[in-house]
Amino acid sequence: TGNISANFFCIGQSNGLLIAGDGKSIYSAKIPTAGGGKLFFNRELTMPDTNSLGAKAFIDPHGNIINCSSKILVLHRNKVIYQQPVQAGDLIEGIKADAANRLWMVTRFSGISVFTVHPEAPVNYLQKLLSFNDELKDISPRCMLLDKKDVIWIGTRYNGVISFMLTGNKLKKIQQFQTGQGLTDNFVTALACDSSGNIIVGTQTGLDRLVVSTPNEYRIENITKSNNIFGFIKTIWVNSRNETYALTNTGTLFQLLPVQPTGKKYEPQLFIEEIKVNGEPVQPGASYLRLPYNR
Repeated sequence: TGNISANFFCIGQSNGLLIAGDGKSIYSAKIPTAGGGKLFFNRELTMPDTNSLGAKAFIDPHGNIINCSSKILVLHRNKVIYQQPVQAGDLIEGIKADAANRLWMVTRFSGISVFTVHPEAPVNYLQKLLSFNDELKDISPRCMLLDKKDVIWIGTRYNGVISFMLTGNKLKKIQQFQTGQGLTDNFVTALACDSSGNIIVGTQTGLDRLVVSTPNEYRIENITKSNNIFGFIKTIWVNSRNETYALTNTGTLFQLLPVQPTGKKYEPQLFIEEIKVNGEPVQPGASYLRLPYNR
């Protein structure tokens, strides 16, 4: 039998299990085979009254659950092996691992912190490596994403979505998309990335997709707005089959169709109408037109 709260959030997949949580407990369910079937969740861990679980959670490359609320919690085999308090009054809005297994954490007021991960020493599981405060000053982050190239995307309360890249020990701003560039809304609530590197952007009024056109260049698809649909996007995810889903705060589930390829660009043929040399029309004749340097 299953046992899970109605207000659960998905954490990730591990060893054939789907891991989920609510404010106090962690649950697991065996993932059905390709034929489908129901999920039956079992309670694996219940937090003591002094701790709570937040919806910002994921499974790190070492198989441990990283969960953030008023603290950063690391859970290993359903036990808390590490915890670190968050600055008073701050909120963690995103936490992800990059290709080098470093942990990136974005908070609403304190900016970005980068940690190294030490599973061999659980008491020091997270060690701060870098910190960036000025780069996110006054933009009020609400969500974050690391894409396939480890570019960090920050969804903000007032300024749309902004991307940064780590260069050495500095964080360089790459791009910013707002309503002026075609985004549905400047209040970005959720982010995801598909296998093609397209960025799916959820806002308080709808869903957009930043489609890769050339390296580091994107065109915006207003997915819900173009269909006269509006809603607060709560979360977005891309499954192992590269199928993209989005959930609204009222429980409406959207499945996104794959990116539709655009038609081949028309390449006009070159047609020379006239040649002038020093302002005078000339006819090149049957052979090449050869000119001295002063004509």
